[in-house]
Amino acid sequence: MRAWFWTLFVVAALLPGPACTRPAGEPATGTPIEIPGLPGYPGATELRHESATMHWGYHHGSVGRLMVSEAPMAQVQAFYERAIAEQGWTVIAATEKDGALHWHLFQGSSLGDIELSPHPGGRVEIHLERHDH
Repeated sequence: MRAWFWTLFVVAALLPGPACTRPAGEPATGTPIEIPGLPGYPGATELRHESATMHWGYHHGSVGRLMVSEAPMAQVQAFYERAIAEQGWTVIAATEKDGALHWHLFQGSSLGDIELSPHPGGRVEIHLERHDH
């Protein structure tokens, strides 16, 4: 899923329309983007955000956001479990591998993904994606 998402942004960057990326590990500058229905974790540092518009392809709009938090994994997980329910998403699939969690979501004509990955030192990487059709 992640490889497909990045391929989408490479193609979208070659087309007219907005695209914004930040170098890995460098906090994003300016105002963080908000993804409708997929809230950013409070206090997390945004590392990268991306958006693309494709009028000819499968998605009409895609938004991605990568953040890191110092909060415990269980706390971040509980936040996103509440957000999924409160924002009205339907969970299509939920997986856990090597301590990382991934929810694949559906809402109306939109797909969403939330990935939480633990890192050394107790940090949690948070990756959010939304694709509107």
